[in-house]
Amino acid sequence: MSAFASDKGIPAAILIAWETAAFDLIVSQRLVDELRQVLQRPKFRRYGTEADATAFLDRLSSATLANDPPTRRIVPRDEKDDYLMVLGQTAGADYVLSGDPHLTTLDDPAPPVITPRALYELLVHRGLAPVRPEGRRRN
Repeated sequence: MSAFASDKGIPAAILIAWETAAFDLIVSQRLVDELRQVLQRPKFRRYGTEADATAFLDRLSSATLANDPPTRRIVPRDEKDDYLMVLGQTAGADYVLSGDPHLTTLDDPAPPVITPRALYELLVHRGLAPVRPEGRRRN
């Protein structure tokens, strides 16, 4: 969602790195549907039109689409986040990307949870993303 709100900054740089094949992005239909619902909220109209939101979602169409696995309890403080961890596990992901403290504070998660900033720094370190200053949000 942050990459939709601003075409500058870390989330946008991560999206660009993925689009240039720096890493594989794995999503599920549930994750895409959740993003679609969020981007349809009126508060996101200040960042772009409904057509912009649709175009943003279309950018994700070449991501690896994994089946939504049956969920099980993993995230003690927020069961709504369980599916993200199970998705990461069943898809064989190297990381689950999230800034959600319910996920980033898990003890020894499998796969590891990495914040957008940490992923960006990893990509920059490996020469897979350009160093970009954080920008302003679109208005």
